Amino acid sequence: MPKEFARSGMKIVYPDDWSIETEDTEDGWTTSIYSKATAFLMLTHYPESFDPSELADMALEATRETYPGLDSEEVIETLASMPTVGYNVNFMALDLTNSCWIRSLAGPEGCLLLMSQCTDEEIETNGEVLRIIRESISFDDEGEAFEDDE
Repeated sequence: MPKEFARSGMKIVYPDDWSIETEDTEDGWTTSIYSKATAFLMLTHYPESFDPSELADMALEATRETYPGLDSEEVIETLASMPTVGYNVNFMALDLTNSCWIRSLAGPEGCLLLMSQCTDEEIETNGEVLRIIRESISFDDEGEAFEDDE
């Protein structure tokens, strides 16, 4: 049965056999959801007004610092009926090709940055699960925060 994580007016659904960790930061909070393999999704919430494009660009540049030879493609798509900006990224690490999806959007209580990643060996399994997790994001229609899962 899937589990839910809800905080700051948003909710996301993930598989019950994946683990989750949440950490409060100076800028907001970060939640990481991990498979038993290498796949993971990291969701960072910034309560202040940030430009989603700038957040996506900063995430791409941070990834590029770690993986200088990465390939990236700019992407605009819709999640939770809201426009997102970001990148599809491919890079090599430990002799494995990896795919990373960076998405950023303005939510009702701040800006959200989603980064999900897996090796290409997992792309048909956990890559698909990551897509489903990303697409499960929703926001409270009434503008009130979902109850925190802390």
